Amino acid sequence: MESTTTLKYTLVYDTTPPVVSITNPSDGSTFKSLPVVSGSVNAQIVGLSDVEVKVSSWSGGAWNVMPGYNFVSVGAAGVYTSSFRLERFGWFSGWDDISVGSQSEGQRGELE
Repeated sequence: MESTTTLKYTLVYDTTPPVVSITNPSDGSTFKSLPVVSGSVNAQIVGLSDVEVKVSSWSGGAWNVMPGYNFVSVGAAGVYTSSFRLERFGWFSGWDDISVGSQSEGQRGELE
C-alpha cells in the first residue's frame, strides 16, 4: 500500500503599499532653523525597495526643491521597517515655508 502526505500552505499576496511617516518637522511647525528631517517607513510583509525624501522651499511664488534634497534615497532596500534622519540644512533662512515629501516602494513595486 502506497502512502501519501498532504501538505497545506497559506499564501499571502500583499499589495499594501509601504507607509511613510514624517515625524520632524511636524505639520504646521515654525522654526528659525531646520536642524533635521526625520521619519519612519513600514512595509512589514513584503519589505522595502527604496524610500526617498524631498525638501522644498516656497519662494518667488512657487515651490522650489532644495539643492541636494530632491528625493534623496535613505537606504531602506531589503528591510521591512526603517527610520531616517537628514541633517545639514544650512540654506534654511528660518522664514521660508518648507514642504517635506516622501515616496516609498515595496519589493514588488507597490508605491506609497
